[in-house]
Amino acid sequence: EIGRAPAHPDNLSWIGSLDEIHIYNDDISALEVSELFGTQLTADGLEYMSQTADIILQADNAISLDLQSDTLTLVDDRSITLQTTNGNISTASTGSIITNRTGTGGNITFNAGGTGNINIDHALTLTAQNGGEISFAAGGGNVNITNNFNLTTDNFNLTGTLNVTGTGTFTYSQGTAGNSLGVGTGGSPNISLSDALIADVKTAFSNYSFGRLDGGAITNYTTTWEDPVTFLSGGNFTNAVAATSDDTVLVRAGGDVILDADMATTSATGNALVLSAGDDFLNNAGSDALSATNSRWLVYSDEPNGNTRDGVLPSASEFNKTYAANAPATIGAGNRFVYATAVQPALIYQVGNDTVEYGDAYSGTPSLTYSSGLVGNDTLLNIGLTDVQIPAPAV
Repeated sequence: EIGRAPAHPDNLSWIGSLDEIHIYNDDISALEVSELFGTQLTADGLEYMSQTADIILQADNAISLDLQSDTLTLVDDRSITLQTTNGNISTASTGSIITNRTGTGGNITFNAGGTGNINIDHALTLTAQNGGEISFAAGGGNVNITNNFNLTTDNFNLTGTLNVTGTGTFTYSQGTAGNSLGVGTGGSPNISLSDALIADVKTAFSNYSFGRLDGGAITNYTTTWEDPVTFLSGGNFTNAVAATSDDTVLVRAGGDVILDADMATTSATGNALVLSAGDDFLNNAGSDALSATNSRWLVYSDEPNGNTRDGVLPSASEFNKTYAANAPATIGAGNRFVYATAVQPALIYQVGNDTVEYGDAYSGTPSLTYSSGLVGNDTLLNIGLTDVQIPAPAV
């Protein structure tokens, strides 16, 4: 039994023990919610209810979610479900929903039954932390999105086809910071975004971002991208398959950037391919591992000694610069390696002895022998120094 004071959620009182609060009507819209429940179904009201129970909003026909640019944060382990028998679930304003799992629960579910579709007409951010699930099921077969869609979860379940109009951005982050993420099918990450889901995302959205800067490792298993894509990791980033993008690619990793296969951009201009490693750049894909056909690539890393360039040659290198402090637009022209360290490597050669009689023209060439200074697995060949000479000395 629920005692209710319509205008003041703080005056709600509960008699007995409740597992869930089930609010039912033919339709649930912003206007009807106000008429039926006063302010009870505002974000603050629902937050208060979640102290005692899970929240289920159910309608025979339609539900209009009106968060009014607010953030609904449920109590730990509480879930929220929006469910229609035969109708659409739509947004009436921007907003956010946050849940957190410490044991069980912490789920966010949109279930449009019958021939209902899910219509996300405003920017929506859904966050199910630490193992909570986000589920979208559209009986009518369509999840229609006209704006940005931000998901933070370890488990995203989609029943229906993503349809996006406009220039929306899809952002996916791990619900548990330390979990590893696979973008595309492959390997054994904690979270795997399937090839089928990535295909839907690429068809529907015009920008994509995966991961979080305080998150676990990310591995890319997707071979083609048509629009700008960003990968964010607090650990390592690995490119596991030959990947080609028609637009820009940005990788920011707190650990290493590892190339087990080529990365290329074909049509993007400007800073088309930017890889930023907090530690090292490890190339296992050969001298052609990086390609930016109509523009350039940049590789940020800590210092040259830990890198494996495997024959990749820049136009030049810069030192004492980081991605955070020195954005790509501030870096000199051409393909470049950019290092956080201020210490620049120097090659040392020994000059061989030679003689010439005083007054005679010197026609020899002093011999040069490499002594030290190469870093990582560089060789004179793969840094382009195969025939180093010094000019003949004046006598």
